[in-house]
Amino acid sequence: MVLDALNSVAAAALRWLALGRDVVVRGDTGSGRSTVLGVVARQGERQHLGVVVADWHDLAGRVPSAGARPLTPAGRSDDDVAADLVADLGARGVLLVDDVDELDDATLEVLGRVLRRSRARFVATATRDLTRLGRPSLSRLVAARAPAEVRVPPLGFQAMARMVADRLDGPVDAALTSSVTAWSAGNPAVAAAMVDAAQFAGTVGRRDDVWTAVGDLDDVPLDAVAHLMTAGLPPGAQDALDVLAVLGPAPSEVVHRLVPDADLSVLVARGRVVSYGGDSGLLAVSPPALARAVRDRLSGPRRLDVARLLVPEAGHELPLPSVRTGLTDMIVSAAGDPADSYWRWAAELTGLVHERSVVTEAAARGAWEERPEVATALPYLMALLRRPATDRVRDVVDGTVRDPGEDPQRAATFDDLCRRWRVWQRSEDVDPAVDPGVAVQPRGAGGAAAPGLRSLVAAAVAGGGDDEALLSRLALPGPDAPEPGRSLAVLSAASVLLEAGRPGAVLRLTTGVRAAPWMPGEVDHAVAGLRGMALLLLDRVVEAEARSRALLEAAYDRLDAAGIRIHSLSLAHALTVRGQWTAAWRVLSTALRLGPPGPLGGAFYRRSLTLSAMLAALMRNSDVARMLATELRHAPPLHEPVVDSVQGVAEAYLLLDEGRTAEADALMWRFGDRCRLAGRPMLALEYWALRVEPSTPEQVRQMRELSDRVPLPLFAPLVDLHAALLGDDLAELDRAARAARLEMVPGLAPRVLEAVNRLRESRGLPPLADPEVDDLLGEQIAEAIRSAPPVHRSADLLSDREHEIAVLAAQGMTNREIAVRLHLSTRTVENHVHRVLGKLGLRSRSRLAEVLL
Repeated sequence: MVLDALNSVAAAALRWLALGRDVVVRGDTGSGRSTVLGVVARQGERQHLGVVVADWHDLAGRVPSAGARPLTPAGRSDDDVAADLVADLGARGVLLVDDVDELDDATLEVLGRVLRRSRARFVATATRDLTRLGRPSLSRLVAARAPAEVRVPPLGFQAMARMVADRLDGPVDAALTSSVTAWSAGNPAVAAAMVDAAQFAGTVGRRDDVWTAVGDLDDVPLDAVAHLMTAGLPPGAQDALDVLAVLGPAPSEVVHRLVPDADLSVLVARGRVVSYGGDSGLLAVSPPALARAVRDRLSGPRRLDVARLLVPEAGHELPLPSVRTGLTDMIVSAAGDPADSYWRWAAELTGLVHERSVVTEAAARGAWEERPEVATALPYLMALLRRPATDRVRDVVDGTVRDPGEDPQRAATFDDLCRRWRVWQRSEDVDPAVDPGVAVQPRGAGGAAAPGLRSLVAAAVAGGGDDEALLSRLALPGPDAPEPGRSLAVLSAASVLLEAGRPGAVLRLTTGVRAAPWMPGEVDHAVAGLRGMALLLLDRVVEAEARSRALLEAAYDRLDAAGIRIHSLSLAHALTVRGQWTAAWRVLSTALRLGPPGPLGGAFYRRSLTLSAMLAALMRNSDVARMLATELRHAPPLHEPVVDSVQGVAEAYLLLDEGRTAEADALMWRFGDRCRLAGRPMLALEYWALRVEPSTPEQVRQMRELSDRVPLPLFAPLVDLHAALLGDDLAELDRAARAARLEMVPGLAPRVLEAVNRLRESRGLPPLADPEVDDLLGEQIAEAIRSAPPVHRSADLLSDREHEIAVLAAQGMTNREIAVRLHLSTRTVENHVHRVLGKLGLRSRSRLAEVLL
């Protein structure tokens, strides 16, 4: 997958070359720039270009200035070297230059002389912006040639999963993948160093033949990362990096007071410090693994020096300005440059969130160690419970000194968090949100258990009446009731009301509800998440999307991991309902970069895994879908799950991805029926509405009965569609198909089209033409259906060998990987793939997954 990503960068460079334009391949240290150059070299040779690789590393020559790399070998003049290169390049030559921004002025002059004397083009790699280096010799070359620029993006979640799996030689789980992604900010070389360090430290191991974290990645040695990312930095920049690594993300005006501008400029130019929000934004070390590596390598005296510099200036109470990333605009943008910008921003920003969490936790730990009482333990415990931090949580739970005079509400919140952690620690492979037989115990006023709240809400719902009457029967704690009982009672009641199919009551109940400012921020985020789901159930999709986008943007502005997780799910739900699966996947994969949450940060995590697995299956990313479903099976249950994980959806879509449609349909019906019997009608309708097979008369009867009793505008049209598919009323089927949001269940669309054409044929009418299909189903789904016919005839069109190669290519393997697997030459595989695409009428191999898998 990493090679595939770099191949796409090389392909972009080659397209520029075909237009007669020079190219600069720009990327971070360790991003794979040199690999891209190698791919360009191989492709250029296949196209019979005069490819010359100017390998400055291997050439001897005069002694240059410090850090520069010479071109001319000893005993030869610059003219001789230039003449030889011009001859080697020939009429259609391409000169490849690695690290052009590191060359000395004399070498750049030779390079310019070669290009002036020949008709050659060049492809160069660089880590820095060539227009901002302030070097006249390089500026003249860039101005004269005006090269295009191709960026090497950081790895996304899918590519990282495959890279880590390759490194460990076995499948990996989502938790390990997301942790490595967060620490490395998507840099493949940093990720590889982390994986090696984790193996060395014994913090990764196999469970059920899947690699997972068996220890704390905070404990792995990261000297390799420091060597990779800081080699060649001037001493002043190294000192500045020490300060920024200890300081953590901080406002730019603070950073400028602490480190010299010249040193900071070097770090920014090399990508070792990234900025957000301009002059009033934040600066932080990137990737987070580097910040930790630098902190770990500080000597005792150096730590004291940095501390003396930081404490008088800022301490650990730095205000966080608004970042204003506009990231959600990039998320939902079309493919191309905006998408590339998104991946780069996502990697940097989630790295910043991660690093800020580390620094915040360290500050809270220092305060607690100085005074181990509830007042200091509460913020430290909240920070720890946002990630899996078993040993350190145990220290706080056991080591906090209790005082009869402590604030009773904060004490109750501390006790509640301790209970949550203990349940999370004792977790088995049981999900209370999926298994209706496992009781969920909400909290009552003051943090005391209120096991009857769910029953009270259920009884109130059964009493009927409008939302106002329903809420009046609940008699929940009022606004003056003590915390945490007041907020948690509202949250629990809203959760039960949502499952009971009363979204309007959820909106009424949660309007204006805010937890006390000292309570975990997850409470307010969870309330907002439930409101977003209620809006969707009411089919107020546009409103739900706009609201969740605003909340997610605000969470990014505040570097709030909990808000990012919850509001990413809300936005992804809205985008999925609208059929924007790629954008929904980007949203969720950004949140997955933050790593697995602990018991406090995971309220919506399990449902995020479900939707991520479903989207991955829809987009034919089978290995990622399986990995996410496995993570979902093993994710610990929460003390009070706020939202159901609908884990059965993930399992069913894995079956659909394998072509086992009948099994998937039966599984979804079974899960839905369990929820119906447990008094959770919204969940039952959600399972039943997402099925892709037409229903039986008895199933339609049960769906109708439940939908009439609990009318949910999002699902009701799909229930009507299942009923219409059983009948022979063409007009009713047409109306139902147009009313239902088929984007939610794209697998149902072919059944609808088959039924419509069957009824038309019975009336002597021709099948729907393409424009009519577009009008009925929507262009996106109609196009997906039109691309499907080769699935049924590919076996007849392809030879056995062609089919074998096509399936491997559809699974994402490169031609070289297929050649190794099947003991063929790469050229033979290329020829087979070319013939396969021609026979199936496809323009690119990216469509093979839709046709064959």
